[in-house]
Amino acid sequence: MNALGIKHDPLEWQLFVDSLKLSLKAGLQLNGNQHPCIPVGRAVHMEQTYENLKQLLNKLECSKYGWHICGDLKAVSEDESEKLEREV
Repeated sequence: MNALGIKHDPLEWQLFVDSLKLSLKAGLQLNGNQHPCIPVGRAVHMEQTYENLKQLLNKLECSKYGWHICGDLKAVSEDESEKLEREV
């Protein structure tokens, strides 16, 4: 973020996760859309499953930053989503 000249306060950012047919992608969005989404992760040849999402979120160290997670999480049920947030 510093390289982009943007202040990073984790409470003001959310992690957006999206899935394509065979890939997952993640980007940081500032609340209020004052800046474009900043790509921070991409997993190619990975379907949207609970285990793949967990692996991606762990690699991005979500628990360290405390970002809220949003996106189109088709493959994850509400119960799995709560479990995922507790584990990362």
